[in-house]
Order: sequence, then C-alpha cells, then structure tokens
Amino acid sequence: MPEFPEMPRAMAVRVGEYHFTVVLEDGRELAVPLEWFIRLRDAPRAALENVRLMGDGEALSWPDLDEDLHVFDLLYPKRFADELR
Repeated sequence: MPEFPEMPRAMAVRVGEYHFTVVLEDGRELAVPLEWFIRLRDAPRAALENVRLMGDGEALSWPDLDEDLHVFDLLYPKRFADELR
C-alpha cells in the first residue's frame, strides 16, 4: 500500500444544494456530491445542516441521519473502495 500523508483534519463543513464542502486545516477545500451517499442525498435540509466534526476533525457526523464519514476516505476514495472488496 502506498504511503499516505498525515491524517487530514476538517475545520468546517458547509452544506450546499448538491454537495457539501469540507474545509481542511491545511487550507484545501473538498467538495463532495451529496449524490454519493443515499442518506445525505435524500435527507431534509435541516438534517443535512446538522453536521458535526468528530475526533479533532478526522470525521464528519450527521447524527439525525446516522451517517459518519472519515475525511481520509473522502480524500482517498480508491483506498476506501479497495477496503469494501
């Protein structure tokens, strides 16, 4: 497995109409389509906006939707897909 950089940490999350944006502590911003996650795609706006940072920004949690996502997996989706096999 290739070497990956230090664990990325989120500083903020903004929810848009079609995607959510994760603001990382190193200044990068990652836009992720809501379409990729059924629970997020079909969720009411209020539930989408109730998102929390967990583990010093290592993960995102939507408690109303029972959805947790790790920032590392959003940045490196190939690694995430490989683990599902």
